[in-house]
Amino acid sequence: MSAAISKWLGEFGEGHVKAILEGRGYQALALQNASGNGIDIIGVKTAHGRETALVVEVKATGGKRYPSVRGAQGDLGKWARSRLVSAASGTGRYRALSSADRSLAARLLKAIDAGTPVAAVLVAVRNIGRGVPDASITGVTRVPKVGAVARPLTRRRPRARFR
Repeated sequence: MSAAISKWLGEFGEGHVKAILEGRGYQALALQNASGNGIDIIGVKTAHGRETALVVEVKATGGKRYPSVRGAQGDLGKWARSRLVSAASGTGRYRALSSADRSLAARLLKAIDAGTPVAAVLVAVRNIGRGVPDASITGVTRVPKVGAVARPLTRRRPRARFR
């Protein structure tokens, strides 16, 4: 698959999931570095005086099979925390991140370390370009507190659709 098609699939999948989250009352933001890598979506929602946050990694494909995660994203909670730390400090590939994005990352880390559960969610989008895209939550874990051991990703059978 060409890089252009892969990029298009990723952007389409992220847009699809972002629209679903916004439809559920979340403010959906991306936290990506200059090369376009990072956290696909951070969903933030305030209801009844309580803030809820999600760190969402989207995997998209035009095929019928659900895409899988590889490498560091296999431990999604630890991966999300490492990206939030880099973004908050403006280090590495996140040096050019805006001050608003740095503040968002710092605020999420502070909330996590204070005990607020922030879920790291893996969403797979398939069938792009073959009719109606199908988005399913295929894994969930928590972003760990500083010094805590990350919980393993709870794999879900992609039966229930995320709409």
